[in-house]
Amino acid sequence: MKELSTEWQTAIHNQFDPVLKANAHINTFGQSVTGGDKSEQAMNVSPSLSPDGTKIIYFSSRDLLSIGLFLADASNGHIIRKLVDTTLDPHFSRRGDRP
Repeated sequence: MKELSTEWQTAIHNQFDPVLKANAHINTFGQSVTGGDKSEQAMNVSPSLSPDGTKIIYFSSRDLLSIGLFLADASNGHIIRKLVDTTLDPHFSRRGDRP
């Protein structure tokens, strides 16, 4: 079993190390503005930039056991406010009224 594991790891490295070396790190292109939560379980997904480019909205699991919708400053990632808190209200609509 150990030999199989070693062979598998070697095959993965042989396949993907050249790809990883050929690609630039994300910080080459800009700074992360949604990565302020360093928790291993943190997840920041579905970002959308405002039309004027000053704000970003995204879903985040930065709060334990829930996913919230956050509005942040696009230049530095500072959270302006939490728009939806699924621990308190799992329902929301585009217009802000309840379904």
